[in-house]
Amino acid sequence: MTIQQLCLMIPVPVLVLLASLLPIFIFYVVRAIHVQRRRMNRLRGCIGCVPATITEVSLDATTWRDGWVVVAAWIDAHSKQAYTFRSTPQELRPDKHIGERVLVFIDSNNPMHYLMEL
Repeated sequence: MTIQQLCLMIPVPVLVLLASLLPIFIFYVVRAIHVQRRRMNRLRGCIGCVPATITEVSLDATTWRDGWVVVAAWIDAHSKQAYTFRSTPQELRPDKHIGERVLVFIDSNNPMHYLMEL
């Protein structure tokens, strides 16, 4: 069966709907990539890299985007301040375990702006 024959079998309203949704989907994918790159570039500008210790690996279903979450802790040696970092939800269970180290890239001006490397 050719693509032309397949397209003739699909009702026109469905084709119109798909054709109108495709640019919206592409826009959101490109936007998500752009936001992630902008965040990475901002963090690279004033970056500090700290080795945090994993304290929890759990399945989080409390938000609309559920998934596996890694929580790690780090104590700043200079200020003796403790920080807790929480990863973004991951679809697959991370291969990290409690007690292991994970790198966290932090904004040196504001440690609560961070990105965890899993």
